[in-house]
Amino acid sequence: MSGFCHPLARPRLPHSILLAIGGWSDGDPTNGIEAYDYRANCWVNVTNNLERPRAYHGVAFLNGYVYSVGGFDRVEHFNSVRRFDLTTRTWNEVAPMHSHRCYVSVTVLNGFIYIYICGGFNGNECLQTAEYYNPETNQWTMISPMNSRRSGIGVIAYADHVFVGGFDGTNGLRTAEAYNPHSNTWNLVSSMLTPRSNFGIEVIDDCLFAVGGFNGFTTTFNVEYYDALTNEWYEALFQLLLGKHNKNKGKLSLSLVISAARLSGNSL
Repeated sequence: MSGFCHPLARPRLPHSILLAIGGWSDGDPTNGIEAYDYRANCWVNVTNNLERPRAYHGVAFLNGYVYSVGGFDRVEHFNSVRRFDLTTRTWNEVAPMHSHRCYVSVTVLNGFIYIYICGGFNGNECLQTAEYYNPETNQWTMISPMNSRRSGIGVIAYADHVFVGGFDGTNGLRTAEAYNPHSNTWNLVSSMLTPRSNFGIEVIDDCLFAVGGFNGFTTTFNVEYYDALTNEWYEALFQLLLGKHNKNKGKLSLSLVISAARLSGNSL
């Protein structure tokens, strides 16, 4: 990594970038934003110092904008939502959520129409409620509550559903559930092999991977994946070492996820 480079002279950021938004820095929440330009192999500081610091928030990309949802600044648990325009590098406020939420995760489902946000922590308790945002109407709508309170959750769109895991305020959870937007219902699916919160989650080769996180006692580098066709979880490293991947997924995908898990486990 060549480190930071001077802000780009171009009026807009590169077409494909990696954004690091907010979080913790030197023991406090930060308003910093850094953009990685893979072509120049450097990070560009695009911080707007007028923005409030924000940590434990959710971030989603939708219709050309980056949404920063909820979060915490040591004083307030936010229900506010900020939208970042990548072209002008400016922030705007959109409609607030119904609930204040941090330790939250968001995902986009149904043709980049809705941002779904589930669970989280409001300063007093882990939440069971969930809601979605429609950018066309600039409105949040409550949906059916989950079966369990969940914070530090992983949320992702997969197989036309929204899947979640997480922590209920007392215990790390192995349970997972899926939201069906057509029936507005949550259904429990097969439980994970390892309880985990604050973990990475991604879909690779039509399987849902849960990466690293906190298992209730310590950080973990364990990786597992869920196959919606079998409604089962599988241990990724075990399958890779034995060469028994029943879906014939590529070793490259698995090795990348395992590397990401180690990073995740060391960075909580």
